[in-house]
Amino acid sequence: MHAARRRAEVALGDGPADTGNDPLLGPLAALNAQIAVLQQPRDIAAVARQLGSVPLPVRIIESRDRGFFPRPADDGPEKPALAVGVCRLDGTLVTNAHVLRPDEVHNLTLEIRLTSWPEQAMAVEVGFLSVLSPNQARLPTFTFPRTSPDDDGVYRLSASGPLSVSYKLPAGAPPQAFPIAARFTGPGTDQVLPVAGHSEMRLRPFDATTDALTSRPQLDERIVRMYSVLHAMDMYPGDVQAFCRLYTAIVDKAVDMQFDRAYRKGARVTERAFHNDLFNRLLADPSLEGRVQRGNRTAGGFLDVLHDRINAELKVARQTAVTVETSHKYLGQPADYAADTGSQLSILVVLDMTGKRLPPGVLENYLGWMEPALIGLDDPRYPSLVGVIIINGNLDVPSGYPRGKGGPAAAVQPSSDTGGP
Repeated sequence: MHAARRRAEVALGDGPADTGNDPLLGPLAALNAQIAVLQQPRDIAAVARQLGSVPLPVRIIESRDRGFFPRPADDGPEKPALAVGVCRLDGTLVTNAHVLRPDEVHNLTLEIRLTSWPEQAMAVEVGFLSVLSPNQARLPTFTFPRTSPDDDGVYRLSASGPLSVSYKLPAGAPPQAFPIAARFTGPGTDQVLPVAGHSEMRLRPFDATTDALTSRPQLDERIVRMYSVLHAMDMYPGDVQAFCRLYTAIVDKAVDMQFDRAYRKGARVTERAFHNDLFNRLLADPSLEGRVQRGNRTAGGFLDVLHDRINAELKVARQTAVTVETSHKYLGQPADYAADTGSQLSILVVLDMTGKRLPPGVLENYLGWMEPALIGLDDPRYPSLVGVIIINGNLDVPSGYPRGKGGPAAAVQPSSDTGGP
């Protein structure tokens, strides 16, 4: 993060003084200004998402009107060739770090555009540089024989090949870069060809701590922010990924269950019915790949839900309403089960079927972390964490809240800082 801030400061200092109205440099300068003041690692994800929509000043055909690159004199030596690369994975343009599922085969399409081709060169060879072994990243190489330019004088080359990865990265780690290496070849010719545009491809295996996906984009962003707690903790990487997969899947189901007719006001829901309903929904979730179990004997008891060593304990509250902060009375059971499986992470899901006089807020208000106290340890080196999910059931229909059934409301005043002069 410190290196990114420094590069942004250098770019702002070396760039043109007035770029605000420039359609290319303006958005890039604004993004550099945001990077230069980053303070927390969790802020990087939001800036990275903006980068995908920022146009970059890429030279495809040289122009006399732009001063991005020096133009040699017409009577000087032959100018070096420059290639522009464009990468697509499964038909999608790669504009930022591309997330891949490990061991899935993808179709990589590489387009190369040239404005000149040396006479002695018979082909262009293109590959991807990598510090990983061929077993960890399998990327194609391409050989383009000499061809004729189009009416605009541009050589357009395109080919496709299979790509797959099996490497893993720590939770929250930056993507792996694969620079594009191109060269002209021919009898007595071996000339490096600089590549602009997509000069490298950045790939990252699916990371459940940053690639959470539910049916609501704003919920995804807040879950990812919650998962950032795990990035700096000393935990087994497999458990971190499994926890986030299961937690995200349960949150996704809770969005639907909260307003399901089976859990509406007046419904009589047994704990067994709740267990069966949630388990069946999780079993059908493709992100968990069917690796969902229940009834496993652990720590002298039986697990409600288990996914890759991560257990979820399910409870139904009928007498006293529950929030994340008041869920402490339930934390011992999931933490105890997790300790027996050797994991520091577990999940508590509480279906709150107590009487309701007020409408619920968005589900994000009922998600959070709790750290249960452990025997004889005030500050454990390896703490246990429980991800809590509260599902509000027994809700009235929307028209049942007005006319005296609501609670006190607070008036929200606009900010005095309107952003004006």
